[in-house]
Amino acid sequence: MARRGFGLIILGLLYIAIMNYEAMANGNDEAHRLYKNGVFQFMNGKYDLSCQLFKEAISADSTNAYAYNALGMVFFKFRDYIGAEKYFETAIKLDSQLALAWYNLGNAHYYTPDHDNSLTSKAIEYWTKVLDIEPEGPLVKQAYNNIGNANLNLGFPENAVMAFQNALKIDSVFTEARFGLAQSYEAMGQLEKATGEYQKILIKNPMHAPSYNALGNIFYARGNIISAINSYLQVINVDSSDCHGYRILVTVLDVFIDNLQATRDKAFIQARYINRYRDYNIFGGRTQFASQTELDSALNLYRSAKKDQILQLFHKYRDDFFQPGRIGERLKGCLDNIRLDPNSADAYYRYVKNLDALCLSAFAIRLDVIAKAKKQFLSCNIPNRENQSRNSLLAFIRLRNGNF
Repeated sequence: MARRGFGLIILGLLYIAIMNYEAMANGNDEAHRLYKNGVFQFMNGKYDLSCQLFKEAISADSTNAYAYNALGMVFFKFRDYIGAEKYFETAIKLDSQLALAWYNLGNAHYYTPDHDNSLTSKAIEYWTKVLDIEPEGPLVKQAYNNIGNANLNLGFPENAVMAFQNALKIDSVFTEARFGLAQSYEAMGQLEKATGEYQKILIKNPMHAPSYNALGNIFYARGNIISAINSYLQVINVDSSDCHGYRILVTVLDVFIDNLQATRDKAFIQARYINRYRDYNIFGGRTQFASQTELDSALNLYRSAKKDQILQLFHKYRDDFFQPGRIGERLKGCLDNIRLDPNSADAYYRYVKNLDALCLSAFAIRLDVIAKAKKQFLSCNIPNRENQSRNSLLAFIRLRNGNF
């Protein structure tokens, strides 16, 4: 089962390194010295040495609950969650009010792989114990956050919302909790609220790639593909190390381009039908294209005749891609003209030029993304669709070079 959220091990060790020095000093001085050295070695990445020092601290003072808790955290670091549980439980037996040990025991249960939901429920119980022991302590916001993540993982988003909101009452800029709150709203189908929370994260933390990705998913699901593309573009801008982000973006661009091409072709067919229907009455002849090849040929001839207009629109749409609502306004103007005069071939041709320019703009973005991915990765397995989209690609290359 996938785990949501992260047990903050380093936070925990920083916490035990500074907590309750007087209480420790009243115990065994040698155990205290070994314990402090163990914390120092752990913080410097020397985990094996810290493990040895914590064990020596326990040998010097078998009642040292802090040392047992710290030793459990080393085992947690090594992902031996069952071994870690044993030491956390011993620490709790020695000091039932040691909030950090309850917190860590919850983490160990939560991260134990391949378990049923009962361990997650137990984890929630242990994190709740932290709230009972130290309702205003430094672990409280993280305990609420973990409770939220666990409830979300169990399929109880309503409970998760309450937990995340409690965490945010303590720290309103707690990114992990706000992200969990947004995910909870999303799980409840409250996409407007989810969108609002993701956007709040980005106001405070504009480099948070997961929020851009989540917004892209929401926009795409709601049919707002241009906003989805912009969100996915932000993902690779702030985190260029994830090949998966490039693949998602190119896939969505391909869907967008396919839809544009299909709509453009229908508009072009209608425009030619209106012209040919008039000509048919005068001269006789077909009113439809005989094949896709004939359609493509006619479309390329039309592009060649209108290349300056399409090129001008192409540059406008490249800029419009990053201006919310601008593309929709342009296309709406074209559709309004068609509605005002549905028998006007010129209105359809205007729509064709705009759709073609937008399609080429999307292709330009696609080529830029692929070029960036090739620089970043030796192999990213981005789908190559140049053959399937040959007409658009060739048109873009020719348009960019100023000729057809």
